[in-house]
Amino acid sequence: MAQYYKKEVIEFSPSLADKLARNTAINTVDEIADEIAELILDEWTCIGYSCYNSIFYIRRMHMRNVFVSYSHRLDQDVVDEFRRKFGNDKMVFSDRSLENKDLSYLSDDTIKNNYIRPQLRLSSVTIVLIGAETGGRWWVDWEIYCSLRKSAGNERNGILGILIPNKQHNIPQRILDNPDNSEIITMPKSAKELEDAIERVYLKRYHAPNLTRPLRQRNSHI
Repeated sequence: MAQYYKKEVIEFSPSLADKLARNTAINTVDEIADEIAELILDEWTCIGYSCYNSIFYIRRMHMRNVFVSYSHRLDQDVVDEFRRKFGNDKMVFSDRSLENKDLSYLSDDTIKNNYIRPQLRLSSVTIVLIGAETGGRWWVDWEIYCSLRKSAGNERNGILGILIPNKQHNIPQRILDNPDNSEIITMPKSAKELEDAIERVYLKRYHAPNLTRPLRQRNSHI
Protein backbone atom coordinates (compact mmCIF):
# COMPACT_ATOMS: atom_id res chain seq x y z
CA MET A 1 0.00 0.00 0.00
CA ALA A 2 1.35 3.42 -0.94
CA GLN A 3 2.35 5.77 1.91
CA TYR A 4 1.51 9.46 1.77
CA TYR A 5 2.80 12.26 3.95
CA LYS A 6 1.05 15.39 5.18
CA LYS A 7 3.00 17.68 2.85
CA GLU A 8 1.93 15.63 -0.17
CA VAL A 9 -1.70 15.65 0.98
CA ILE A 10 -1.61 19.44 1.39
CA GLU A 11 -0.18 19.84 -2.11
CA PHE A 12 -2.91 17.61 -3.52
CA SER A 13 -5.83 19.07 -1.55
CA PRO A 14 -5.40 21.50 1.38
CA SER A 15 -8.93 20.71 2.64
CA LEU A 16 -7.89 17.12 3.37
CA ALA A 17 -5.08 18.15 5.69
CA ASP A 18 -5.58 17.34 9.38
CA LYS A 19 -8.48 15.01 8.58
CA LEU A 20 -8.69 11.63 10.32
CA ALA A 21 -8.68 8.62 8.00
CA ARG A 22 -8.86 4.98 8.96
CA ASN A 23 -8.89 1.77 6.95
CA THR A 24 -11.63 -0.74 7.86
CA ALA A 25 -9.41 -3.51 6.59
CA ILE A 26 -7.02 -2.71 9.44
CA ASN A 27 -9.22 -1.17 12.15
CA THR A 28 -12.52 -2.56 13.45
CA VAL A 29 -15.62 -0.38 13.43
CA ASP A 30 -15.50 -0.19 17.24
CA GLU A 31 -11.87 0.94 17.16
CA ILE A 32 -12.66 3.65 14.62
CA ALA A 33 -15.74 4.79 16.58
CA ASP A 34 -13.73 4.86 19.78
CA GLU A 35 -11.03 7.03 18.21
CA ILE A 36 -13.60 9.43 16.75
CA ALA A 37 -15.27 9.69 20.15
CA GLU A 38 -11.97 10.49 21.83
CA LEU A 39 -11.38 13.30 19.35
CA ILE A 40 -14.87 14.65 19.94
CA LEU A 41 -14.40 14.55 23.70
CA ASP A 42 -11.22 16.59 23.35
CA GLU A 43 -13.38 19.42 21.99
CA TRP A 44 -16.75 18.91 23.69
CA THR A 45 -17.93 18.70 27.25
CA CYS A 46 -20.73 16.15 27.56
CA ILE A 47 -23.45 17.37 29.93
CA GLY A 48 -26.07 15.18 31.58
CA TYR A 49 -24.48 11.76 31.09
CA SER A 50 -22.08 9.77 33.19
CA CYS A 51 -20.31 7.39 30.88
CA TYR A 52 -17.70 4.74 31.19
CA ASN A 53 -15.82 5.16 27.93
CA SER A 54 -15.91 7.33 24.86
CA ILE A 55 -17.81 4.95 22.64
CA PHE A 56 -20.83 5.43 24.92
CA TYR A 57 -21.36 8.87 23.40
CA ILE A 58 -21.43 7.74 19.79
CA ARG A 59 -23.72 4.79 20.42
CA ARG A 60 -26.01 6.97 22.56
CA MET A 61 -26.55 9.38 19.68
CA HIS A 62 -27.99 6.56 17.55
CA MET A 63 -30.31 4.98 20.11
CA ARG A 64 -34.02 5.16 19.28
CA ASN A 65 -36.46 6.39 21.89
CA VAL A 66 -38.80 3.52 22.75
CA PHE A 67 -42.10 3.21 24.62
CA VAL A 68 -42.79 -0.29 26.00
CA SER A 69 -46.42 -1.44 26.16
CA TYR A 70 -47.46 -4.63 27.95
CA SER A 71 -49.83 -6.31 30.40
CA HIS A 72 -48.76 -5.10 33.83
CA ARG A 73 -50.81 -7.77 35.57
CA LEU A 74 -49.08 -10.82 34.07
CA ASP A 75 -45.88 -9.71 32.37
CA GLN A 76 -44.18 -7.18 34.65
CA ASP A 77 -41.34 -9.58 35.56
CA VAL A 78 -40.57 -10.23 31.88
CA VAL A 79 -40.60 -6.52 31.11
CA ASP A 80 -38.26 -5.75 34.01
CA GLU A 81 -35.79 -8.33 32.71
CA PHE A 82 -36.16 -7.01 29.14
CA ARG A 83 -35.31 -3.50 30.31
CA ARG A 84 -32.34 -4.71 32.33
CA LYS A 85 -31.01 -6.60 29.33
CA PHE A 86 -31.53 -4.00 26.61
CA GLY A 87 -32.62 -0.60 27.96
CA ASN A 88 -30.76 2.65 28.64
CA ASP A 89 -27.33 1.71 30.06
CA LYS A 90 -27.16 -1.31 27.73
CA MET A 91 -27.31 1.23 24.88
CA VAL A 92 -29.80 -0.66 22.68
CA PHE A 93 -32.66 1.80 23.14
CA SER A 94 -33.57 4.78 25.29
CA ASP A 95 -36.56 3.79 27.44
CA ARG A 96 -39.32 6.41 27.40
CA SER A 97 -41.89 4.18 29.10
CA LEU A 98 -43.77 4.81 32.31
CA GLU A 99 -42.00 3.96 35.53
CA ASN A 100 -43.33 0.87 37.27
CA LYS A 101 -45.49 2.54 39.89
CA ASP A 102 -49.11 2.39 40.95
CA LEU A 103 -51.28 4.95 39.14
CA SER A 104 -54.60 3.26 39.89
CA TYR A 105 -55.69 6.10 42.22
CA LEU A 106 -55.68 8.50 39.23
CA SER A 107 -58.42 8.91 36.65
CA ASP A 108 -57.97 7.38 33.20
CA ASP A 109 -57.82 10.83 31.59
CA THR A 110 -55.11 11.96 34.02
CA ILE A 111 -53.02 8.88 33.28
CA LYS A 112 -53.45 9.35 29.53
CA ASN A 113 -52.80 13.10 29.40
CA ASN A 114 -50.20 13.54 32.14
CA TYR A 115 -48.26 10.29 31.94
CA ILE A 116 -48.65 8.23 28.75
CA ARG A 117 -49.08 10.85 26.02
CA PRO A 118 -46.00 12.89 27.04
CA GLN A 119 -43.86 9.74 26.96
CA LEU A 120 -45.23 8.63 23.60
CA ARG A 121 -44.38 12.06 22.16
CA LEU A 122 -40.77 11.47 23.19
CA SER A 123 -40.60 8.11 21.43
CA SER A 124 -40.43 6.96 17.82
CA VAL A 125 -40.91 3.20 18.29
CA THR A 126 -43.44 1.35 20.47
CA ILE A 127 -42.46 -2.14 21.59
CA VAL A 128 -45.38 -4.37 22.58
CA LEU A 129 -44.36 -7.37 24.66
CA ILE A 130 -46.96 -10.01 23.81
CA GLY A 131 -48.14 -12.56 26.34
CA ALA A 132 -51.31 -14.47 27.12
CA GLU A 133 -53.63 -11.50 27.65
CA THR A 134 -51.90 -8.61 25.83
CA GLY A 135 -54.42 -8.49 22.98
CA GLY A 136 -57.28 -8.09 25.41
CA ARG A 137 -55.84 -5.26 27.47
CA TRP A 138 -57.59 -1.99 26.69
CA TRP A 139 -54.64 0.10 27.84
CA VAL A 140 -52.36 -1.74 25.38
CA ASP A 141 -54.86 -1.19 22.57
CA TRP A 142 -55.08 2.52 23.38
CA GLU A 143 -51.28 2.85 23.50
CA ILE A 144 -50.95 1.17 20.10
CA TYR A 145 -53.71 3.41 18.71
CA CYS A 146 -51.97 6.56 19.97
CA SER A 147 -48.63 5.30 18.66
CA LEU A 148 -50.05 4.93 15.16
CA ARG A 149 -52.09 8.13 15.14
CA LYS A 150 -50.40 11.26 13.89
CA SER A 151 -51.59 14.43 15.60
CA ALA A 152 -50.38 17.88 16.59
CA GLY A 153 -47.10 17.42 18.42
CA ASN A 154 -47.17 13.67 17.97
CA GLU A 155 -45.54 11.78 15.09
CA ARG A 156 -46.37 8.16 14.39
CA ASN A 157 -44.36 5.36 15.97
CA GLY A 158 -43.27 2.16 14.35
CA ILE A 159 -44.69 -0.86 16.20
CA LEU A 160 -42.53 -3.83 17.20
CA GLY A 161 -44.36 -6.80 18.70
CA ILE A 162 -42.16 -9.22 20.65
CA LEU A 163 -43.49 -12.66 21.58
CA ILE A 164 -42.71 -13.48 25.21
CA PRO A 165 -41.09 -16.95 25.42
CA ASN A 166 -42.90 -19.85 27.08
CA LYS A 167 -46.27 -18.12 27.08
CA GLN A 168 -49.40 -18.18 24.97
CA HIS A 169 -49.62 -15.19 22.66
CA ASN A 170 -52.72 -13.04 22.35
CA ILE A 171 -51.58 -10.65 19.61
CA PRO A 172 -53.35 -7.27 19.61
CA GLN A 173 -55.62 -7.05 16.58
CA ARG A 174 -54.55 -3.47 15.96
CA ILE A 175 -51.02 -4.70 15.22
CA LEU A 176 -52.41 -7.30 12.81
CA ASP A 177 -54.47 -4.53 11.14
CA ASN A 178 -51.27 -2.61 10.37
CA PRO A 179 -48.60 -4.86 8.80
CA ASP A 180 -47.11 -1.87 6.94
CA ASN A 181 -46.44 -0.11 10.24
CA SER A 182 -45.35 -3.04 12.37
CA GLU A 183 -43.44 -6.26 12.73
CA ILE A 184 -43.71 -9.21 15.12
CA ILE A 185 -40.61 -11.12 16.20
CA THR A 186 -39.59 -13.67 18.81
CA MET A 187 -37.65 -12.46 21.84
CA PRO A 188 -34.25 -11.21 20.55
CA LYS A 189 -31.21 -13.20 21.61
CA SER A 190 -28.78 -10.33 21.15
CA ALA A 191 -28.58 -6.55 21.26
CA LYS A 192 -27.82 -6.46 17.52
CA GLU A 193 -30.97 -8.44 16.72
CA LEU A 194 -33.13 -6.01 18.69
CA GLU A 195 -31.36 -2.93 17.30
CA ASP A 196 -32.01 -4.12 13.74
CA ALA A 197 -35.69 -4.81 14.44
CA ILE A 198 -36.16 -1.39 16.07
CA GLU A 199 -34.59 0.27 13.06
CA ARG A 200 -36.82 -1.64 10.62
CA VAL A 201 -40.05 -0.56 12.32
CA TYR A 202 -38.74 2.97 12.80
CA LEU A 203 -38.60 3.23 9.01
CA LYS A 204 -42.19 1.93 8.79
CA ARG A 205 -43.69 4.72 10.86
CA TYR A 206 -44.35 6.94 7.84
CA HIS A 207 -47.02 4.63 6.37
CA ALA A 208 -50.64 5.68 6.83
CA PRO A 209 -52.20 3.33 9.42
CA ASN A 210 -55.53 1.55 9.53
CA LEU A 211 -57.32 2.89 12.61
CA THR A 212 -60.88 1.91 11.71
CA ARG A 213 -61.12 -0.72 14.45
CA PRO A 214 -63.02 0.67 17.49
CA LEU A 215 -60.98 1.11 20.64
CA ARG A 216 -61.34 -1.63 23.22
CA GLN A 217 -63.37 -0.73 26.28
CA ARG A 218 -62.25 -1.13 29.87
CA ASN A 219 -64.77 -3.91 30.57
CA SER A 220 -63.94 -5.86 27.39
CA HIS A 221 -62.58 -9.38 27.78
CA ILE A 222 -59.83 -11.36 26.07
